[in-house]
Amino acid sequence: MKIGIITFHYAHNYGAVLQAYALSTRLCLEGYDAKIIDLRRSFIYNQYLPLEFSYFYNNYRENNSIVLSLLKSCKCYWNNRKRNVQWKRFDKFINKQLPTTKRVYKIEDIDKLKLDVYISGSDQIWNKKLTNGFDPLYFCNGFGVDKQKLAYAASNGSELVEKSKLEEFNSLISNFDAISVREKGLSDFLNANGIKSVNVLDPIFLLDKNDWAKICSPISYSDYLLTYSFSEEPSFFSDVLDFAKLKGLKVVSILFHHRDDIDTDIIQITDAGPMEFLAYFRNASFVITNSFHGTAFSILNEKQFICVPPRKGRGRIDSLLKSLGLTSRIQNGAFHMDDSIDYKYVLSELNVLRASSMSFLKSNLKIK
Repeated sequence: MKIGIITFHYAHNYGAVLQAYALSTRLCLEGYDAKIIDLRRSFIYNQYLPLEFSYFYNNYRENNSIVLSLLKSCKCYWNNRKRNVQWKRFDKFINKQLPTTKRVYKIEDIDKLKLDVYISGSDQIWNKKLTNGFDPLYFCNGFGVDKQKLAYAASNGSELVEKSKLEEFNSLISNFDAISVREKGLSDFLNANGIKSVNVLDPIFLLDKNDWAKICSPISYSDYLLTYSFSEEPSFFSDVLDFAKLKGLKVVSILFHHRDDIDTDIIQITDAGPMEFLAYFRNASFVITNSFHGTAFSILNEKQFICVPPRKGRGRIDSLLKSLGLTSRIQNGAFHMDDSIDYKYVLSELNVLRASSMSFLKSNLKIK
């Protein structure tokens, strides 16, 4: 059986590429011939292009002299040089670790790949803010007539669909033979609106920590508190430093670009590709994060961690932590750790959810 997976596999985002790796790898381990359909939407791909010197120069040139523009551009280019190292590591991972079909450039060409089953997901493939409106591609619409079509752990970045878009969404989603979503709130919403769906795990949980360890790259740090975060509150890093001092740990932060606004005691990691990202989580002594996938990899690696609720889109984190009895890990600052996580219980619950998620896939993978 030849399976084609449709997802955000080419975005230079840790969660995006690692969930794509996980789903394709798990299906292959189960004996399926699974590949990721290599169709790349420019409005997503172009966000992650490497930054050349001309980008910084053009940014500063308008309101500055040539000399001042050059000086500012040189400083920014130097501070962001590691971003290009990161870009190359992402590109290498996508090209070497992800099993992809030959490159296709439009939906109409997907039928030429001669696949038997299509799986749409995971990640926020139904988030119209990310895809310039609902994109038919991520609903398996416009190809594969009379072929099996599944949605696995799909997300829209929310737990509902706004009323003005519900008719359009319902029309697109009717294309699937079976639907599973990542957030329980979204599953409840769909079922309440007559769309049968089940709640399953994000694909990264379909592999265990030993599976992930196989593709970790070596790193040089030990005895550290790791942070991985976005759009933090102003006091986030100072609170982290205070907590790390109490635990006698240095702070290592995975960032997408160099930050001048955080304490110089924090070790900034701006060149990590997916394999380095995995290693930093595997080797961390403690984790503080406001990211869904940061939370997920903390759990997979059985780390003591604190999850800070993000400003937007916390439903997916709440759904995950509630399902594993870990809601006590949520804190908003002035961090403290009164008790340790009982991973014997957590892993037991995770195994139940993993079995249920695999059951959805296996029971629905069939050729029409």
